Amino acid sequence: MPEDEGGWDVESLLPYTPPSWVEVRGSSRGSFRVQCEGVDSIAGLQWLVHERLMLQPNQGVRLSHWGRECRGEETFRSLSLQTGAKFEMVLLLQRAPDAQLARVRIACSALRTRQAIPFGSVALAAQLL
Repeated sequence: MPEDEGGWDVESLLPYTPPSWVEVRGSSRGSFRVQCEGVDSIAGLQWLVHERLMLQPNQGVRLSHWGRECRGEETFRSLSLQTGAKFEMVLLLQRAPDAQLARVRIACSALRTRQAIPFGSVALAAQLL
């Protein structure tokens, strides 16, 4: 087709039904289903997950699908999501915009430096353990 006619709009040609639910899996929260009725974007899905997990306002959710991070402005249609699609979730801490960054030094008295143990010195090795 000529360029001036705009070409084919593939998204309007293919039949698409939005997912009724998706599965979200996280390393610390396990896996759970999220009902997607009335939601058509990743930002909406992130909001549903945030509400479902009862996260604090300073926490955020990052979702990825098939190893690719999903941006909030993407729609389910643009990702061709079907019912039962699986997402990986990572929880984030969001810094307040007016907060100052501070350097933190962590010290632990339980840490030891490496020590060389002479060969055959079983008694010395037992003392160190």
